[in-house]
Amino acid sequence: MLFDQNQTEFPTEKHKNIWKRAMYYLPEELTLSDKVKSSMDDELFESCKQMRNFLLHSLHDMYENAEIYNFEPYAFLHHSLVEIVDRSENEVNNNLILNTSGWSKRILLKFNEMFNLYANLFANTGIQIKENSDSMIEITNILYPKMFRAMKELRNRNDQYGRGIFYQCDFRKLCPAYKYEKAESKRPEIEDVINDIITDRDMKKLALDFAEHMRKNKMTLRDARFTNAFKAVYKGKCICYVRLKKNSDCIEKFWIITPYLEHIGEYEKSIIGEGLQSFIWDNVHYCRFCRTPCHGHLPGMDITLLGKEIKSVCRGRQPIWVFDPDETAVNCIKRLLEFEQKSREK
Repeated sequence: MLFDQNQTEFPTEKHKNIWKRAMYYLPEELTLSDKVKSSMDDELFESCKQMRNFLLHSLHDMYENAEIYNFEPYAFLHHSLVEIVDRSENEVNNNLILNTSGWSKRILLKFNEMFNLYANLFANTGIQIKENSDSMIEITNILYPKMFRAMKELRNRNDQYGRGIFYQCDFRKLCPAYKYEKAESKRPEIEDVINDIITDRDMKKLALDFAEHMRKNKMTLRDARFTNAFKAVYKGKCICYVRLKKNSDCIEKFWIITPYLEHIGEYEKSIIGEGLQSFIWDNVHYCRFCRTPCHGHLPGMDITLLGKEIKSVCRGRQPIWVFDPDETAVNCIKRLLEFEQKSREK
């Protein structure tokens, strides 16, 4: 179950991505330092070790069966496990209890699809799922029975980057007296997060090129203090948001660009003249009933955008969200940002 830290060659790019995930959890003597150990009770310390071993075991199984599994390690280690832990209702010790009685059909369907997708991986790594009733699901692990407490503890911790991200196995977050060194406290650069999250080579290159384009055009990139989110500032105000994570509707997207076209009325004719209006209309962020009511109001709102009436746009957000943009979409966004920059200079 060990990964060679000096490994430089991989059968496929997918194998390399799995190996990179494993490097988060090695070596143990760093993640479980004496200072961290001394701050934990014996049960929590054992839970941390089992959690780490479970994640390494999962990655080992993914590596050995990379050609069979049709999912990426990030999707499993982040989105799926986080959602399972988040939705558990019990005070976690050696199991997770999910009460599905209040779940919508959409959420139930998503969870069933997730459990089916990872069925073999769960079985190989000791996870057992039992339905105690029509609405109660119990999740245990026969190989690592104590791992869930550490997952819950880390998930509930707040730190300088927001809620604890347990899949990185940063057990220092469980040590109240631990002080991050200056180098450790440095906020991440967008390039680091892009390289970490985006697995597709062409998509990664496109995202890196877009980040470089913003910097070259005097848009200052800042960590937005939300997990894996960055804002580009121009003339003292946000002009673009880049999110590198799954969106609120539980649809896995690697990156999302939200241009802040606050002066769009001033260059409306230019947009129409270059035929960019369809791109804007096609990327409107409609209300998906993410809250009830939507941002304190009735779901959605109607707006007029470039002469077209758009119904049920999500309130409280910028109207244009571009999910996993391709090269054509990125070029359209660059042009729109150029219009916005010129408008702000007046």
